[in-house]
Amino acid sequence: MKFSTLPEIISMSRMVFDSIWAMRFHHSCNHELLHILKGKVVLTYEDGRKYAAKPGNTLFNKSGTEHKDVFAPDDELDIFFIQFNWAHSENFFSKVNNEFLLTSQNNIEVRRIFDVMRLDTGSGEIDRIVANSRLANILSLLYRDASCPEDKNEKSRQMQLVQNAKKYIDRFFRNPIRLEDVAEHLKVSPFYLSRTFSSESDFSLIDYLAEARVNEAKKLLSDGRYIVADVARMVGYEDSNYFSKVFKRRTGISPCKYH
Repeated sequence: MKFSTLPEIISMSRMVFDSIWAMRFHHSCNHELLHILKGKVVLTYEDGRKYAAKPGNTLFNKSGTEHKDVFAPDDELDIFFIQFNWAHSENFFSKVNNEFLLTSQNNIEVRRIFDVMRLDTGSGEIDRIVANSRLANILSLLYRDASCPEDKNEKSRQMQLVQNAKKYIDRFFRNPIRLEDVAEHLKVSPFYLSRTFSSESDFSLIDYLAEARVNEAKKLLSDGRYIVADVARMVGYEDSNYFSKVFKRRTGISPCKYH
C-alpha cells in the first residue's frame, strides 16, 4: 500500500482527561489517537468492545465512533492526544485496530516518535508539516507491522528472547554473570542478544543487570550488617572498587555513605 498524502493534524496536545468523558458516550468528527502517558483507561464502545490500556499503549478512535474513556475518578489520566484526518484512513483502519495495537509488542520506535512530538512546541507552517510527517511515520510503522505477519512473528521471538534474558538475570544476578553467560544460556550469540535487548527496550542488557545489582545492594547496605566488600560479592561483583563506581554512577552516592 502506497500512502501518497500526509495525514492532517487538527489538534495535538498533552492533556489530563476530565472524568466527564468516562461517564457518557461521545464521538469526534475527526480520528483520534491516544498515547497513554500516565494512568489506565478502558476504551469502551457502544457495541460492548473494551480495550484496557496502560502507560506506553496507543489507541485509536475512528471518526464518528461512539465511545467512553473509562478510568477511575481518583486516578489522573494523562494522555498525548491527536485529532487528525487522512485520505488513507479507510485502508489504514482495515489493517490496524486497537486489538492489534494492544497485542503488538513493537512499540519502542513509535513511543520515541511520540516523545519527540510532545517536546516539539513549534507552531509555524514548517512545524505543522514536520508534525504531520511524524504522524505519518507512526501510522506507516503500525500499518507495516499489521500487514507483515512474518515480521510480527520475528518481533514476537525477539521480545520473548528479551523476557527470557530478564528472567535469567533476575534469578542469577547475584552471581558474577556476564553478557556471554546469558547468551550461552539462551543459545544465541552475545552480539545478537545485546543488539536485540537494546532495540526492544529503552536500556541495554548491561544496564538492566547493573540496575538489578544496585537495587539489591541498596537493601543490603540499608540492613547495616555488611561492609561494602561483602555487599559487592553478594550482588555479583568480584571487584569491590568497580562495584563502588557503578553504585555511585547510578545513585549519586558512594556505597559506604548509603544508609
